[in-house]
Amino acid sequence: MAELPLCERLGSEARADLPTYGKVLAVAPGQPVFNAGDRDATLMVLLSGNVTIEVPGRSEPLRVATFSAGMVLGELAFLDGSARSARAVAVDACKLFCLPRDRFDEWARLYPADAQILLGNLAAQISLRLRFTTSQLIAFNP
Repeated sequence: MAELPLCERLGSEARADLPTYGKVLAVAPGQPVFNAGDRDATLMVLLSGNVTIEVPGRSEPLRVATFSAGMVLGELAFLDGSARSARAVAVDACKLFCLPRDRFDEWARLYPADAQILLGNLAAQISLRLRFTTSQLIAFNP
């Protein structure tokens, strides 16, 4: 976990302790990681494999993104407690680090400065995704 972008600049003690607040989940190819409407508020970090994000389409689901190792998913539900807005499906065998919001809050109480860094790293990843999405919208709607 130490080499993940989400953990960049965390103190060594906080970085070493963070994995004890979550769990590693293995997901087989084709299996859902989560479904639209789920309300679990868990942040997931893809340790290995690939995951697609799908939204309902007219005749079949529409793939909107594919995530690879090091990327986070489920961040919106983690941050605001909302229901999942899409479905995540394992493309191949995946391992994910799953950090429930309540467990993050416990870790954050012990490492408040590191929690701010982690949330800043998360915000940076969200910002990159939003900029990419914005550029795609501009490209398709000149």
